[in-house]
Amino acid sequence: MIDAIPAGAILRTLERECRMLEDDLAHQRSLPHRDVDSILSFRLFIESVISGRPAARVSSVPLAHLVFYQRTLGRLMEAGELAAEAKEQFDDFFSSPSLSAPQGQSLILKV
Repeated sequence: MIDAIPAGAILRTLERECRMLEDDLAHQRSLPHRDVDSILSFRLFIESVISGRPAARVSSVPLAHLVFYQRTLGRLMEAGELAAEAKEQFDDFFSSPSLSAPQGQSLILKV
């Protein structure tokens, strides 16, 4: 769904989707919690980038979601919706302290 909409509409769409998910959670009708937690975590990241306030790291995002979020982040930066610094913040926010990569290499996929 997000891939099919203009980059300028992504932030509004993400906010609406998260409000629906939160309502579904409140009424015990939702996707698997891991998916919901992942989507809500992405919104938390976006909010932290926009507000300039740091947020806690997230490490339990499914790999397929991470790839999708990176692609979406790229679209938002290209459209001027987010600053280029959002890429580094993304790497920090979604990094896992329990994983390690060889020095000089990143565990974050380059999309």
